[in-house]
Amino acid sequence: MGYLELGGAGGGLFIEEASMDALAKVDTIVFDCDGVLLDVRESYNACVGATVSRLVEALTGTHISPDLFDGRLNHLYKSTGGFNSDWSYCYALVMAILSKAPQWALRELDRYAAESLGLPGPCERLRHLTHRVEASIPLAGLYAWLASFSSRLDASGVEGVDRLTKRRVGEHLAEALNPLNGVGVSVVSTLFEELFLGCQLFREVHGREACFTDQPQGYVRRGRRAITEETLDGLEGLLGGPRFGVASGSMEATASLLLGPLKSRIPLEAQFWFETVERWERRLGLEGLQKPNGFSLRAAASTHKPAAPLYVGDTVADLLTARDAGEDFLFAGVYGLAHLPHEARGFFMGEGCPVVARSVNQLPHALRYARFASE
Repeated sequence: MGYLELGGAGGGLFIEEASMDALAKVDTIVFDCDGVLLDVRESYNACVGATVSRLVEALTGTHISPDLFDGRLNHLYKSTGGFNSDWSYCYALVMAILSKAPQWALRELDRYAAESLGLPGPCERLRHLTHRVEASIPLAGLYAWLASFSSRLDASGVEGVDRLTKRRVGEHLAEALNPLNGVGVSVVSTLFEELFLGCQLFREVHGREACFTDQPQGYVRRGRRAITEETLDGLEGLLGGPRFGVASGSMEATASLLLGPLKSRIPLEAQFWFETVERWERRLGLEGLQKPNGFSLRAAASTHKPAAPLYVGDTVADLLTARDAGEDFLFAGVYGLAHLPHEARGFFMGEGCPVVARSVNQLPHALRYARFASE
C-alpha cells in the first residue's frame, strides 16, 4: 500500500493512493468525539491518574503519584482496542496494581468487598473498604509492570483484565470496582465521573449528588474544541449539506459543554453518544453495543442513507468500530491529538487507513484532492 503526502493544510496529511476513488465518492461523515472534535489530552488522562491514585491509596494505603499514569501508558492500553472507555482503563490499572499486593492483603480486601456489596451504593462501598488494609505495593518497577501488563491484553478489555487478575485479586473486589456496572453501582465509574465532571455537572448528567468530591468543576474543563466552523462549512459544501453524524463513547453533556453551538450543526438524530447507545441497549434487550461494536456508527450514518460513509476516529477501537460496521465504511485516522502522535500515525498507515490526518480540519483538503484526482 502506498501513501501520497499532500502539501498545504498544515502538513502531515496522507491519502492511501488505492483508496482515492472511494474517497472521491464520500457522501456522509461520522465523527468520533474525543481526539477528533475535541482535544482532551489534558483532561481525561489527568482524571485517570487522579482516580487510580485515590483508589489504590484507599484500598492499600500505598500512595502512587498520579503523574505515573502518563501518555505512553495511555497509548499502550488504548492500542489494544479494548479500552475506549476510561472507566475500563482505570479498572485495568487498578487491578494490575492490586495484583502486586501480598496475597494475605488481597484476601482481607476481598472479604471486606463481599460485605460492601450489600451496601446501597459505591460511596458506601468505598467508605467500607478504605484503610481497612495496609499493604505496601512495590513502586520500583511498577511502571514497567503496567506497561508489560498491557501487552497481555486485547480488544476484550475488561474481560481480559478479569481473566488475568480476578482469581488473585478476588471476585468480590472485582465486582465492587467493575466499570461495566456503571455510575451509581461501580466504584471506579462513579469516582471517575465525579472527578471528571465536578459535582455540579455530575448532578446534571447523572441526576444524583456527588459523594467523592465537593469541587464544583472537574477535569472536563481542561478540554478544548478542535474542529473549526470553517471545517464544517467546507465539508457541508462537499457533501451537499450537513450529512454528519457522531458515534462516540463520550457522554453527550460533556461534549456539549466543549463543542458549544457547533454541536447543533450535526443533525440530532445522527448523534449517538454513550447514553444514546445505553437507551438502545435497554430498548432492544441487548448488551455490548458500545464501541468497538459498530452499532452506533451504523445507526448514525443510516439517518442519511449513505452510499459511501466515512468514519473519523483517533484510536484502535475506532478503527475496529469502522470494520465492524461493514465494508462500506471508510476510515480516517486522526493522530495529532494522540498522546504519542508519531506512533498513532504509524499504526494508521500500517493498517492501510484511506486517510491519515494530523487534524480533523484537514479533511476538506483531503476530500477535495480525492475528487480532483479522480476526475
